Amino acid sequence: MIGRVVVAKRREGNQERHPGRLGNPAILNTLGAALYRASKYDSAIVRLKESIRAAGGEGTPLDWLFLALAKARTGASDEAKLWHARAAARWRQVNQQKSGRLNGLPPLSWTDRLERQLLLREAEAATTRP
Repeated sequence: MIGRVVVAKRREGNQERHPGRLGNPAILNTLGAALYRASKYDSAIVRLKESIRAAGGEGTPLDWLFLALAKARTGASDEAKLWHARAAARWRQVNQQKSGRLNGLPPLSWTDRLERQLLLREAEAATTRP
């Protein structure tokens, strides 16, 4: 996790020198996730929304889960619940498919499935706190 935080700080500090890299949805998602883990929730939200825009406006369940987590931390609990519900619905849909594929991609590895399950649980806990 420390590595993700260091990467986030470096990327955020170097964005003026390398603006093209921040147009990549995967990089923006990783940056948003790292910023969330570094407790920079508002910056994480900005990057995750950029990731969604860079991916054509749809985004991925990982974008949605980290948005749910960041929104919950900033007090936007209703919006956090919506992002969590959207991600949970998509993952249920993927798990029901026989191939386990998402958007024609290869099936997820067990480590990817485990990561998503843990993030879903974390987001559920964050969005149901009083």
